[in-house]
Amino acid sequence: MKVTILNQHTNNFGDDAAGVGMAKQIRNLFPDAKIEFLYHSFKPCGTIPFHDSKTIHRNDLLILKKDLPDAVKYLLSKIFPFISYGNSSVAKTVQAIKESDAVVVSPCGANIGIYKDWIFLLRVLIAVLEKKKPYFHLNTIGKSGNKIFDTMAKYALKRSKVFVRESKSVKELKKMGIQVEQGVDTAFSLEKRIENRFDGKADYLALIPTQFDNWHVAYKKNKIDDNVKNILLPDITNFCLENNLDIRIIPHLTGELKEDEFLDEYKNKLISLGMREDSIHIEKQVKSFYDYEDVIKASKMVISMRYHGVIFAIKNAVPFLSLAYENKMREACMYSDSLSLNIDLKKLSETNVLEKINAIYEDENNIKNNLAQKSIVLDRLARLPLQAMYLEYLSNNVKEEIS
Repeated sequence: MKVTILNQHTNNFGDDAAGVGMAKQIRNLFPDAKIEFLYHSFKPCGTIPFHDSKTIHRNDLLILKKDLPDAVKYLLSKIFPFISYGNSSVAKTVQAIKESDAVVVSPCGANIGIYKDWIFLLRVLIAVLEKKKPYFHLNTIGKSGNKIFDTMAKYALKRSKVFVRESKSVKELKKMGIQVEQGVDTAFSLEKRIENRFDGKADYLALIPTQFDNWHVAYKKNKIDDNVKNILLPDITNFCLENNLDIRIIPHLTGELKEDEFLDEYKNKLISLGMREDSIHIEKQVKSFYDYEDVIKASKMVISMRYHGVIFAIKNAVPFLSLAYENKMREACMYSDSLSLNIDLKKLSETNVLEKINAIYEDENNIKNNLAQKSIVLDRLARLPLQAMYLEYLSNNVKEEIS
């Protein structure tokens, strides 16, 4: 059996974690399967940290803007078979999908939705046009606002098995007449880690910042980075000084996407506000999502502007403050019964952040107990897509034996 994973993202500890969580599920259910990852990036990219003798990582098959003419030719060839679409990444991607017994769309954000990602959608369309049924592995999905894109997406989604991680996605897809099931983020299925090289360090607050102005569709015109820095960091400084906590700044992006200069700006701002230089650490030794999770797990509290910072705080029962740049962070707080720990980033200026942080810190034990109680059900909900795929696989085998 060959399982092809479409649109795997990387250079991001959250995408790595979800991808590995999915891959481990596949390997457990299909021990002998060949797993082939087809990566999604607009730049050269690495691979997620999942390796065995039956797994292939195809980060050499990126479909870029220069390949779009071949993509159009491929689509036209489904109507006019005499049209050739060359031997580019598009043709090689088509061949890889044709050879698959099962196709899974890797967990990720709103590429089919507000990000309006044509290349992402193209790979899913290829799978559908090659008579495969893609299993969407707990994605964020919605309308993009572009009629052509949304029509093509609807065509592909209606011929897929769709699992999403947000109730908002469920509502939008049901309005489109698409059958959908809801789970939670795939990273919740990762096994609990026992060893932690960050244990025993001084008490600290884990801070996971990021910049939005340079990439996110909601903030390219309505700049927010400086506003967040000027509102959030004074309150974090006052809180840490009052409670004798260090600050550990955790990088979230890797490779070509690294935010080293931006993280240095945060550190320097905190020092200018009164933090001692030796009490602030940018965790540059975080080399994998395993390290990323370990820093979060050993902290007294997490303040995260990244989605998977919140997911790992929930998973490890660590009190946190979610600064939500998208609905997915709010919903993670909802299904973990922690909505009071979330702030909409756009409403940051209307919130007394210091008061919020103090309230979370004082309620540490209750928050930990609540999050710990959710772990079993969240683990199960993170396994729904592949359990469904496995059941279909068993059913098909039974039918073949009967016939």
